[in-house]
Amino acid sequence: MDRGRSPSPPSSSLLSPIRPTVPTVPTFASSSSQFLRSENSTLLQKINHHKNVSSKLQLENKQLKEKVNELTELVDAFNSARLIATPISSDVEFFFAREEYEEVLRRETEQRIRLNDEAANKENDEKEEQKEKEQLRKSPPSPLLSTLKTSLSTSTALNQKLQTDLSAVIHDNASHLSTLSTLKSTIFSLKKSLKTVTSENVSLKRQNSELQLELKLSPPSPSSSISALELENASLREWAESATESKRVTLLHNIELIEQLKALTNSEEKVGDVVGGRKIVFRKTRERFIVKAKGGKDVKIDLKGDGVKVFKWKFSVLGGDKIKFTILSPTILHTSTSSSSEGEVDVISDEVVCRFENLENWIRPVSVGVEEFRGEVEIEEGEGEM
Repeated sequence: MDRGRSPSPPSSSLLSPIRPTVPTVPTFASSSSQFLRSENSTLLQKINHHKNVSSKLQLENKQLKEKVNELTELVDAFNSARLIATPISSDVEFFFAREEYEEVLRRETEQRIRLNDEAANKENDEKEEQKEKEQLRKSPPSPLLSTLKTSLSTSTALNQKLQTDLSAVIHDNASHLSTLSTLKSTIFSLKKSLKTVTSENVSLKRQNSELQLELKLSPPSPSSSISALELENASLREWAESATESKRVTLLHNIELIEQLKALTNSEEKVGDVVGGRKIVFRKTRERFIVKAKGGKDVKIDLKGDGVKVFKWKFSVLGGDKIKFTILSPTILHTSTSSSSEGEVDVISDEVVCRFENLENWIRPVSVGVEEFRGEVEIEEGEGEM
């Protein structure tokens, strides 16, 4: 060790604060176990590093204290020898130089000790903070987090189902609009044809009246002229009957188209008894039912209607419950020994499209003609069978 030299300051790398790297938190759906393992490994590396730095600082602090003691002894010995060897006149100058040196040395030593203590305290604080974080991460996951995960998956599935139902409804609406437009154009053309036939009929009647008046006013003609007029009159009568028949067929066809249009626009209601004292109302529109179910309980429904086969429907309402009901019709025969056919549908936003299953067990009447029904359900007071 060189005498008369102040001890070198500690390495800046040891005293510089160590900035902990903030781990990137994975996304909500990533693997939490892998993330915790990697984070624990990082924390262990940091703890080992802090331990090494702390041991180095303690060793350096010990060395500094030894240097201070050694320098103090050297200064005391040097001052004793200097006082003996120097004249009295230079004692004052040496005394002040010694005081200044000791003050500088003392301040530098205190500063280094203080810096080492601060670094050690900071290391301890960081260790405590890392321990707390590790304990928090090792704690079991919050039930709120599990609830949020379940809600997210349920919402995603529900959203997909809603999109599918919306596409089906849009497709059905487009088909209905196209059919309605075709019917309107057909009715318009039939009305024009009816006007034409009516005007032709009026013209023929006028011609017939004129001919009859001419026959009455004209003098008796020879037999050949009378025969010609009779043939012409018979031909005209035949043509008038043909025009009348065409008009009648056109009117019947027009009436049939109007009835079909009414069937598309109007609706009829059918009421079914619900086990438990409640009522359910189906609004039937061209053999299609839109079912609106309220609540999340299981309800058995017996719907009685003409021209509808016996079916047992199962509905999945919002919340995972089921609605079970049977449509009864004593006028329909079936080939199987069972008295019902089962199907399942999902109710989204209180609406559902019902599709029958196991239809091969039934003799379908012509009046039904479709395998898909829509209607509206209104549930009154009372409890359904669970």
